[in-house]
Amino acid sequence: MSTDLQLKNDYSAEFDRLPTLQKRRLATYRRTAVPRAPFERNNSSQHCHFAEYGSTAKQFMCAMGNYSVTSPKSPDNPRPLNVFHHLEARWQSLCKLPDELSTHGCSMCVIHNFMVIIGGYKNAQRDSLQTEAFVYDPLFNTWSTFPPLSTPRALLGLAVVEDHDVIYAIGGSIVKMDSSGHPAPEPLACVEVCDLRMGTWREGPRLPKPIVRSNAVTCNNTVYTNIS
Repeated sequence: MSTDLQLKNDYSAEFDRLPTLQKRRLATYRRTAVPRAPFERNNSSQHCHFAEYGSTAKQFMCAMGNYSVTSPKSPDNPRPLNVFHHLEARWQSLCKLPDELSTHGCSMCVIHNFMVIIGGYKNAQRDSLQTEAFVYDPLFNTWSTFPPLSTPRALLGLAVVEDHDVIYAIGGSIVKMDSSGHPAPEPLACVEVCDLRMGTWREGPRLPKPIVRSNAVTCNNTVYTNIS
């Protein structure tokens, strides 16, 4: 009787023997077989194909947003998404960001080769929070909306557990007005968890104390973050 691990290894070996063109066609089919909104419910076979494609895709690093030393509170325009080809050691402008997306105080993560942008401020004055979230599909070079957080926030940490198709939104801050009427950040200790199969956020275990700008990473399906 074949185990799940044996089946996966046999499947991967068969895929590796295919000519490059067939690989690309099969990879494209795998991605289009999954609903274009990948956060809807999918069956286990579709999720398997989705994850398999991730292991064959070309790897690169992305960066986005602008910052001006002379005017740090200026709008983040122009706003390209840049990609770094590590084998060629060069940067390239990939595409523009959605008009509705502000990069001030937002956070990014990657899951199954989709780049997700969550949280942040609507403007450079940081007096209101961004409620929309977005996802970039590098295969089709398209942007789509992503399920928004239940509690909008900025300066949050994001951690991904791909084996379970979940994203953790850790800490961050909301905006409250001080006695002078100026926006003041208030740190959060709450955690939200997004289940990609359900396309919804739910409440996660609270942090021991509020944290802003969390450095969150995942190792062996365990999320690690700094609490200082």
